[in-house]
Amino acid sequence: MAQADTLKQKHSLKRKARMRYLLGTLCSIEGYGSDDSQLSADIECAFTAMKTVEAQMSRFNPDSDIGRLNRLAYDAPIQVHPATYQVIRSALEIGSLTGGAFDPTLLPITQLWKQCEARNRMPHASELAHALHAINQDAVRLNADGTVVFTQPSVQLDLGGIGKGFAVDQAIDVLQGAGMTHGVVDAGGNLRVIGAPHSEVTWNIGVQHPLKAEELIASVELRDQAIATSGNYERGVRVGDEWLGHLIDPRTGYPVDKVLSVSVVASTAMLADALSSALAVLGLACADQVLHNWSDVSALFVVPQGDHLVCVAKGAPCNWKVMQDVADKA
Repeated sequence: MAQADTLKQKHSLKRKARMRYLLGTLCSIEGYGSDDSQLSADIECAFTAMKTVEAQMSRFNPDSDIGRLNRLAYDAPIQVHPATYQVIRSALEIGSLTGGAFDPTLLPITQLWKQCEARNRMPHASELAHALHAINQDAVRLNADGTVVFTQPSVQLDLGGIGKGFAVDQAIDVLQGAGMTHGVVDAGGNLRVIGAPHSEVTWNIGVQHPLKAEELIASVELRDQAIATSGNYERGVRVGDEWLGHLIDPRTGYPVDKVLSVSVVASTAMLADALSSALAVLGLACADQVLHNWSDVSALFVVPQGDHLVCVAKGAPCNWKVMQDVADKA
């Protein structure tokens, strides 16, 4: 009788989906619940949590934690919100574990490339050298009292490569705290799911084809997991007739073209967000070396091979499903 009541309750759940423009991208939340008004309230609370992350960590807001750090942290330690402290600490840890392929102090290089794009020229060697000197995550010091200080005056923090994922995780925490057992939060492709869709076993998540915007190149079934994809197919800079992807290797200062895209499945959206960028910089050759640091992380690389695209899975076992016209290599 208890099982029948549970099934009846499950099939009576209502679905609600809402969208907001936050964090510089379109964000969506989908959830299931028995009370329509409560479901709406829970989703709004989750969006509020994402707005809070944006207010605390956007480098474009001079009064945010990151804005204040970039203006003042070389002069004196700056107190930041515990969440900001946590994300900076995670960014520095991931940076260390990826050998600098992920670096939250990359901002001077990205700004240089944008300036050169506006002038339709490549950066001069002296400009690159100057910008590379300003990139130094070792100059970001986290103090035990919750303050942050920079030991180098040129350092600038940008949490754009990890902050969206953290915002997704914060929204998920709100929804789970409200008792939601079926839901998904998506911030421009940084996505995390709760349980499975109503009456399903898993969420079936598509991976965009890097060369055909309207098509999928693969899919994966997720349950209580997150996924993020990084690639050079949507954003970048154009210098003359040359298109350069937006993913920049912090160690060299140059855009990378080792892979077309990397999708990462992890336990949190923050980790998936940061690792997808780092692995896109590192490429296939270094994937195994990096992924051994996380036993539950899986990655799907899309790389060109002659006139074909090849999908290569690395890391933890995962049920990636590659479309029929694309080669699949383990």
